[in-house]
Amino acid sequence: MFVVDHWIKPEQTPGIPPPGGLDIWLIELELAAVPQTSQLSEDEVLRAERIVHAQDRRRFLTVRTAVREILSGYLEEPAGSIRFRTGDKGKPQLDSPAPRLHFNLSHSHSLALLAVCSDQTVGIDLERIQSRPALRRIARKLFDGPSLDRLEALPGETFTAAFFHQW
Repeated sequence: MFVVDHWIKPEQTPGIPPPGGLDIWLIELELAAVPQTSQLSEDEVLRAERIVHAQDRRRFLTVRTAVREILSGYLEEPAGSIRFRTGDKGKPQLDSPAPRLHFNLSHSHSLALLAVCSDQTVGIDLERIQSRPALRRIARKLFDGPSLDRLEALPGETFTAAFFHQW
């Protein structure tokens, strides 16, 4: 598991990561500026309009705007000109010409993470640490051997924290 304990916000977008390189962006959805819907596609705006709760709608618009702005820095193209398509497993991908750039997004509550890589598909996951009734059942499906044994031996909140750390 890769853990980042500090974040640096560059003054400008760095160049495309070298082969094997990975950039991870932290997007604080509550602190971000009001999203510029003019940069979004018609589909993104329509999806946002269907979101009932205002806070969730703002977060959706903010994360979509931020992803476009960050990727536009790498691609050196206007954020509004970036086009996405859905891959085989429903994962968004760039539908733009070269250069090839892979990304993945995860968001939970007021935070989002964007991973950017040049030479391979990338995945990232962000989860809020909170107790859920099915965590032990999920752990049995995801983990095995010594990892599962260590988790199963832990009580309540200790189990929850260890589960998400292992995740």
